[in-house]
Amino acid sequence: MAESQGHPWVESFRSRVGWGLQAFALPEDPTPAPSILAAGRAADALGLDAFFIGDHPAYAPDAWLHLGVLAVQTSTIRLGSVVLCAGYRPPVLNARLAADLDNLSGGAYSPRPQKRRAGRSIESRLRRDHTRMGSPVPCR
Repeated sequence: MAESQGHPWVESFRSRVGWGLQAFALPEDPTPAPSILAAGRAADALGLDAFFIGDHPAYAPDAWLHLGVLAVQTSTIRLGSVVLCAGYRPPVLNARLAADLDNLSGGAYSPRPQKRRAGRSIESRLRRDHTRMGSPVPCR
């Protein structure tokens, strides 16, 4: 049976180690957007393979907006969200944003599907985030 071919970007790392940067704006940063964008441009300039930011709209700059800006300001780096809080937006909106980012970046969007980790800390963070945004809390 033939081995299935994966995404070309994934295939390129079968024989080498890749390097990426995950950045998150500090709560005390008075200008978090420029800090996130500067980190993404620096990662690209340094030749890193990927740049990821978090999706926590209750207390951090919007991931989709900032990844979109980086898509037109960088040239070789893969872009993605280290976590996608799917409960914050309808699924069709998340899909549309991912497709738009992938098109805008020339195919540089790198989704990172992750298993949801159960636990009190995750649920308390979700509860806090949804409360700050004034949206219903989906936790038990």
